[in-house]
Amino acid sequence: MADVPQSEAIITLQALLDNLSRAEVLLARAELAKDQEIKAVLDKHGPRVDALTTTREELVDRITSIYSLHQAFLTEGQSKTVILRGGTLSAKFATASLVIDDESLAMRYIKRMVKLPLFTRPGKRTLNKDALEKNPEFVNKALGMHLDQSESLTIKLPKLGVERIRRLHPLRTLLDQTG
Repeated sequence: MADVPQSEAIITLQALLDNLSRAEVLLARAELAKDQEIKAVLDKHGPRVDALTTTREELVDRITSIYSLHQAFLTEGQSKTVILRGGTLSAKFATASLVIDDESLAMRYIKRMVKLPLFTRPGKRTLNKDALEKNPEFVNKALGMHLDQSESLTIKLPKLGVERIRRLHPLRTLLDQTG
């Protein structure tokens, strides 16, 4: 920007501040108009979108429930995938994660089994969760900890390119396997 003589500095600064004030007022009005238009669109379409979202969630929950209840029949015990005209249902287990229910009980169990060097951090009295997760057989027998491995159902609608995932209820799945 060109040098401004000192005598004109106050006049120039005042003019720039006036322009900034006008820009701020115009911006505030534009943002208010934008917010009012967005609110009008949300007021007009929001209830229908909310109702359809609720309907979608209810349908996904019903599909998940029916799949879970009838998984053995639907998959004929072969796989966990069902291919239907309207889409594909596929169940799979997530990677198991270690859950410590009672750390002191787990530590006592590990000590009693003479596994402290294997399942605790060197020089510390804390559990080595990575080592425990790599030994699921030990964790399944251990006290004070367990592996949590959830099963999820993926619902694919290939014509729409839509995929929804829901966690299957573990107790219902266990009941289906025993029944």
